[in-house]
Amino acid sequence: MESKEFWDRCKRDRRFYFKHCLKIRALTDGYYKLVPFILNEEQEKILQTIENQEFENKPVRIIILKARKMGCSTLIEAMAHHYCQFHPHANAKVVAHLKESTKEVFQIAKRYQENLPSAVAAIAPGKAVGASISWKHGSRFSVETQGSTDAARGSTPSFVHISELALWWKRRRSTTDEDVLQAQMGSVDPKPGTYIIIESTANGASGAFYNRFWKAHRSEPGNMFEALFFGWQEHDRYRLDEQKGDEELHEQLVKAYEREDMEFFFDMGRQMGYNEMWTERAVEYDLKPCQVRWAQQVLQTKFDGDMTRFDTEYPLSAQIAFTSSGKSPFDQVIVSNRIDELKDNPPPMTVGSAASYDGFKLALFPGQDNWQVYKEVDPNHQYVATIDSAHGIDDGDFSCVQVLDVTDRCQVAEFYARVPPDVVAREAAAVATAYNFAIVVPEVDGPGLAVVRELLDMNGGDGYKNLYVRSQSGNWTQRFGFRTGAQGKRDAAIAALAKAIRDKSWDFYSLRLLSECQVFIESSTGKSEAMPGEHDDAVMAMAIALYLDSEISERMTSEIDITPKPKRERGAVYVQDLMTGDTPRTDPHLGSSEYW
Repeated sequence: MESKEFWDRCKRDRRFYFKHCLKIRALTDGYYKLVPFILNEEQEKILQTIENQEFENKPVRIIILKARKMGCSTLIEAMAHHYCQFHPHANAKVVAHLKESTKEVFQIAKRYQENLPSAVAAIAPGKAVGASISWKHGSRFSVETQGSTDAARGSTPSFVHISELALWWKRRRSTTDEDVLQAQMGSVDPKPGTYIIIESTANGASGAFYNRFWKAHRSEPGNMFEALFFGWQEHDRYRLDEQKGDEELHEQLVKAYEREDMEFFFDMGRQMGYNEMWTERAVEYDLKPCQVRWAQQVLQTKFDGDMTRFDTEYPLSAQIAFTSSGKSPFDQVIVSNRIDELKDNPPPMTVGSAASYDGFKLALFPGQDNWQVYKEVDPNHQYVATIDSAHGIDDGDFSCVQVLDVTDRCQVAEFYARVPPDVVAREAAAVATAYNFAIVVPEVDGPGLAVVRELLDMNGGDGYKNLYVRSQSGNWTQRFGFRTGAQGKRDAAIAALAKAIRDKSWDFYSLRLLSECQVFIESSTGKSEAMPGEHDDAVMAMAIALYLDSEISERMTSEIDITPKPKRERGAVYVQDLMTGDTPRTDPHLGSSEYW
């Protein structure tokens, strides 16, 4: 084939170009060798999706959720190389999450460039320098590591590959992964002939990649991306040899499920060597016996029975990929399922911007849904209210109050707003009073001491009397409230919430709380906290409540006498008494003696 004819064929036929011009490093006969780049099933599907969007004269926008080692980067870098090779003055770039990843990605493109046939290299010569390839006709392909939101300014690429977006948050401190993603995508014109391809393995049910993938998957209005997911069950390489009778056994299993004969269904599964989970998955995902045997073998030999790790590397669905991959103290499958339940069947609730109590009933002022009240007070039940406070500044943390029914073990109300300590103290006191003078437990780290002071000073100095006391000694700053900074307290509180979620021993109704659970992860330092740019105020308020539940449950079961005492008898110098340590009759868990 003549050089010009070969060039023209390569330009219009990407598959031909990949096969005859590009070399990849592959394991062949036990050794790594350079071989022609021929598309696998996943790569072919990605390329078909790209070409479909091009045919429809749309800007190419694709987001890919994948298992590991699917060859996505190999294809996308080949696409970018072809784009620059045959389009003068083109600008393509890859943005990776780590410097090591940046080097690995660039090696793919550099290998393509250094092994081009002379017929192509001579017509449009290019040279690899640093972490980029430049062509004489003005095109440039570069690879960079995610940086600040300013990193993308000034550049006008028309081909952008965002690599492993789900892992970006681990490198962020002052900005979020969404901030940097928007900066990168904002540099690309939203018109035909431009390309943005996002690909990543899952890393928890939260963050920019998680949000973007589901928006694309649901085809939400305004979304330009098409979502692709690759599950292991779709490929022949993930199965063992079929055995005689496999087809008949699988058919019987499916029929038992369809006629809802669950006893026979699970008995069939046991006969086939499945546990309960694989019996259900065999039907839900139409897994043949040879596929289940492969999965069980890999689960034991490669992952030592660790189902979470198996599902992370070999997900059956997008939901499984996200919920299994998050390194979180909370069971993300249960959290995600509860969110779905609440979205499908929203609980009845009363909302309002602020609360008041007139001695007879709780009233919520109309406005924002700062307060969400899920259940009315039961005069025979015991309640607890915990406070996680913030400074009340715009774009800062939220102040949160969680109100729990410790009798029925359920969440009954939640306050969630950016308000200062004195405001959240008054909100908590109003609702706690309405809920049978619930014990109020403010976290005292940070602005929490201001909350305690407000609770003690309200009502003309009488204060809110059913206040949690952590110590009998010291002045008021050392006695009242819960200190998460104390040794082991924070981890113990988080563990209590994790157990409640895992055991489903409490009923939670707040989507704000559950959404925070999804972004509450174990960081690279080993500390469990909210992802950068996210919040954990509702989580910590709830965690404190559940930790204290076991500590105060015995005391809380006693009769509460809420008969008001004469004002003078209660004393007008209550705060002063506290500060001098002269307060009579205090209980180490329930506070002063006025209401217990």
